Amino acid sequence: SLVGSEMCIRDRSDRIYNTWILSEVNMPDADSVDLAKLDAQGITYTFYKDGKYTSIGAIMGEGTFEINNGETSLSISEEGNTAVYDVQVTASTLRLSSGEQSMTFKVKK
Repeated sequence: SLVGSEMCIRDRSDRIYNTWILSEVNMPDADSVDLAKLDAQGITYTFYKDGKYTSIGAIMGEGTFEINNGETSLSISEEGNTAVYDVQVTASTLRLSSGEQSMTFKVKK
């Protein structure tokens, strides 16, 4: 039924609305100082249903985000700068990647 398929789409795109804690970084080009800071401080992103997000840790900030319906692309905007990532999101993990670089997050329990 049409109602059923709409529900599935809505359920699927709710996954991003959560608090995510950095668990793995793959950045071949990053310098060791940046990587050490990431290791020491981590990053915690929280994505809210109103389209806003906050990040704390090695990257501090807040702004707005958009995820496409297929949950394959995430754009994060802060103070006029927008970064677009390839995204894979499940109930428990969030992976943001751009070229060779990726960050994997686990959902905060």
